[in-house]
Amino acid sequence: MNNQVLGCQVNLLGNVVSKQNTVRYFADGKAVLMLDLVVKKSWKTAQGELKSHDTFVTVRVLDSLAEQIAKQVQAGDALFVQGRLGKYIEVAQLQWADKNKLFWNQVYCSGVVSQIERLKSVSDADYLKLVLQLEQTTLEVNLRGKTAELMLDKLTEQQSLLVEGALGSKSLKTASGYERQYWIDGHTCVNFEEK
Repeated sequence: MNNQVLGCQVNLLGNVVSKQNTVRYFADGKAVLMLDLVVKKSWKTAQGELKSHDTFVTVRVLDSLAEQIAKQVQAGDALFVQGRLGKYIEVAQLQWADKNKLFWNQVYCSGVVSQIERLKSVSDADYLKLVLQLEQTTLEVNLRGKTAELMLDKLTEQQSLLVEGALGSKSLKTASGYERQYWIDGHTCVNFEEK
């Protein structure tokens, strides 16, 4: 891979939470639509307790697709989105999905490891917190349990890494308003060694 930075490919199935879907235009006339989606995750704990977590993401749709989507999309609509992660998800493809309880949050990210922090979880399991250098940004990656255990002695800084996992997010207050901070909860990863 020669330390080539590839970026993050995101596939999401979630529901629109944006209530006002207004198309704006750049000076050159290019249309842009920003949408907020929620992707839900539910699971049962070892004790049988049902837990859930909502991940909110911002997607950016451009050109004629932005104008088309803005006319038809409503809060609650289920959308399948494919795109690349940066400050938000740049939509490459977008399709309506049937409203159901199935949600999908899958990310493939390739970058160069710039920081490794070895930690232990509250249950004393291995936990690695990585920072990956992408094309134009950095992204935090969390590896836990067996994945962290397997990668513990194999990762070094400046190494190329491919991670598959789920996208997580939180809102941060900035001088210009609120922005989303993204990370990946990785469940599979491969390191690429120079030959």
